[in-house]
Amino acid sequence: MGRFPDIVGDRPRPELVILALTFIGPSGSAYIQNPHLKAKLAEMLYWGTLKHPRYNYTLFGDILNSHSFALEWTFPSVMSFYIGTCQLLTKRLIQGRGGTYRVTFAILR
Repeated sequence: MGRFPDIVGDRPRPELVILALTFIGPSGSAYIQNPHLKAKLAEMLYWGTLKHPRYNYTLFGDILNSHSFALEWTFPSVMSFYIGTCQLLTKRLIQGRGGTYRVTFAILR
């Protein structure tokens, strides 16, 4: 999605944001146990908040700042993902948390 925003289309897609926020959030943790799938959903949100050279807007930036569901669930969902990922990485003693920091704080920015 970072290189090919045309796949998503040229209009904002609130259903993709709602899907990602639902499944990476605290209520979605019972449905998706695979941390790599949650990471890809969070990465999709991350790539959607970056500007693309061909467009004057971001794909998900306006949705995250104006949609009622996104306003209510962005912070709890992203922080739940961040805390869960850090706990998992701490248990496994993996030193790869840099990507998690980047994704989390770019979405919240």
